[in-house]
Amino acid sequence: MFFFKKKKESECKPVEGGEFRVSYVSDGQEIYFTHVHIDSRDEDFDDLYIPKKDGYNFDGWYFDSTYQNKVGVVNSKDLPRTPIYDQNNCHIGYKDITLYAKWIKNE
Repeated sequence: MFFFKKKKESECKPVEGGEFRVSYVSDGQEIYFTHVHIDSRDEDFDDLYIPKKDGYNFDGWYFDSTYQNKVGVVNSKDLPRTPIYDQNNCHIGYKDITLYAKWIKNE
């Protein structure tokens, strides 16, 4: 049996940039996605996608399908980034994000 010693974070190569996918879900289906590319300049980020649906007003994006945790930003660069670590405890990227559209029926 082999045992590998985990590296100290200071021994890991720093992650320069990277990317994560943002999926936009409405009524249980992915309607749009984009890849957010992170680099040292932090420029050229897109505003969050704004969908349209006949007979409804868009009430915003949520991090969960039960609409409890509303997204409080309008630009993809401001979305929270959840780091991913490898078996050596080195940061290797970011988790993808799924956002859920909430709709309010027009009266």
